[in-house]
Amino acid sequence: MSNPPEMPGSDLGELDSDQNKARGGLGVAALAVVSLLAVFVVSLLVFHLPLQVAMLGALLVATGFALLRGYTYAELESFGYDAVRRALTPIFILIAVGGLIGTWTASGTIAYMVDLGLQVISPNYFLITALLLCSALSLATGTSWGTVGTVGIALIAVAHGMGVNPAMAAGAVICGALFGDKISPMSDSTNLAPAVAGAPLMEHIRHLQWTTLPVYVMSGGIFLYLDLSRGNNATGTSQGDAITTALESQFNLSWVVLLPVFFFIALLLLKKPPFVSIVLASIVAALISVFVQGMTVGDAFSVIYDGYEAETGNAIVDKLLTGGGMTVLLGVVVVILLASAMGGVLYRSGIISDLLDACVSRLKTARGVVLTTLYGTLGLNFAIGDLLGAMVLGGSLMSPLYRKFGIAPKTLSRTLEDATTMTAPGIPWNTSALYMSGVLGITTLSYLPYTFVVFLTPLVATLYAVTGIAIARTRPETDLLVDEDVDATAAALPLPENSMAGR
Repeated sequence: MSNPPEMPGSDLGELDSDQNKARGGLGVAALAVVSLLAVFVVSLLVFHLPLQVAMLGALLVATGFALLRGYTYAELESFGYDAVRRALTPIFILIAVGGLIGTWTASGTIAYMVDLGLQVISPNYFLITALLLCSALSLATGTSWGTVGTVGIALIAVAHGMGVNPAMAAGAVICGALFGDKISPMSDSTNLAPAVAGAPLMEHIRHLQWTTLPVYVMSGGIFLYLDLSRGNNATGTSQGDAITTALESQFNLSWVVLLPVFFFIALLLLKKPPFVSIVLASIVAALISVFVQGMTVGDAFSVIYDGYEAETGNAIVDKLLTGGGMTVLLGVVVVILLASAMGGVLYRSGIISDLLDACVSRLKTARGVVLTTLYGTLGLNFAIGDLLGAMVLGGSLMSPLYRKFGIAPKTLSRTLEDATTMTAPGIPWNTSALYMSGVLGITTLSYLPYTFVVFLTPLVATLYAVTGIAIARTRPETDLLVDEDVDATAAALPLPENSMAGR
């Protein structure tokens, strides 16, 4: 699961608004998007402001353009509140994960995984090993979030001990987690995409291999090359020995401290809600902190909120194992709240709909339909900051055109995943990227150059769309009713009422 199973924006009825109020049409919508991009560029790249400040500025700009389109401030507040309400599930999961990190650190769970990793994993093949481990766990559990929040954290610590670039390690962790998530029948995004497109689940998963396997093989090859190019690292080996000594002096390390991991994975395999699974695994870890590590009950459960502070005497270990707690991810929660509100204002005011409708009404070929799906849904992923919401909106908009042009639903579902699941960790304000960076402690822009799936997936999908390779059809292209008015089809799409506003 790339996100929690809540489907933000899936109730399209909640996105409807009064089309008679909006005005300005495509010109104002385009200017709004350009202005938003300018806000991000100036805030982040020129003044180096925190992402929270950039998001606040973007929300104000989006609100200003929505007011120009004739909406009242009260209506815009309602749009933002509705979007924030749909974002509460990932917010609660983020808060719970903060507690999980704190308790798993205090219980020695993360320390044991780090110690084991330092003994088992070869420094010369760390990146490819991290990729494979995270792929296997994500495939088994169906959750990239769970994979990154457990094994991923430990692997980052191991990377520090072995002298591996943590940003590279984060890239390998995320690429592996996304691969398993994308082809696991237990993943929420893998189930949602065919549901929106009208394709059978297993047919969707098989069709995903056209983009997923080449990208995975290419990513694995690059990570293996990076491993081999680093060569032996004597400094990393001595540093790893020092970390092992510090860990063993701080914690009682035995297989018992891995019980929270096994318990958590078992709950996910039983398809229990992520939030409940995380909280219960945190409680198990807190109990181990009491009975195995000798902490008091008050201290063990306090780390759920305050986090854990390591005092081993080793500066690297203390830095790696100090943190967690609900408070550590509050900055991420702020960004999700602001990004959700901005996405709600942009969509409900018709700004996004006007841009998409302008593209849809001009489509004349199957190639154009697939490319518009890919980059239009990717644009939605940027705009609303949530991959499931972008998937639902993009799929609902494009599905009628796939029927018109005789393109199989499984091609639509695959394209939706290519544009959302695999790119979300590269969009700094997307809930997926916020989670990954918050949990791993590495900024999105730092790990992005090594998250190869984010770049390679759209490129491979574009190649297929342009060449016609792996574009499954329900009827030959020569059978299309080429004289049928495409604009009439676009006008009949199940868009929110405000989508044609101002035209």
